[in-house]
Amino acid sequence: QEAIHRLTDIVNQDLRPLIDTYNLKRTDFENSRLYSKLRQMIVAGRIWESKREERSILHSVTTFDLDNPEVYRQVKADYDLVRFPLLCSPLKVIQLVRLIVY
Repeated sequence: QEAIHRLTDIVNQDLRPLIDTYNLKRTDFENSRLYSKLRQMIVAGRIWESKREERSILHSVTTFDLDNPEVYRQVKADYDLVRFPLLCSPLKVIQLVRLIVY
């Protein structure tokens, strides 16, 4: 029970300020701001010289590859996982969490 209450607290208080729930509820992945940003994202690969992370060497630069079906599938699945509780009633979310936890 405590884990379910904590999860509800996280969704209601801790995560909501970080997520634009209004648009997330109304926007599927392909029309989302996240999709648009990822299509334009540049990813830099770096090699750290030490564990203190004071300096690094630029190894490579590429775009975020949403054209790769596996990358696209995983990012969309994550987006839908975050979106799903917003589309359901709180009771339904708690029931699903109970199924996962137990």
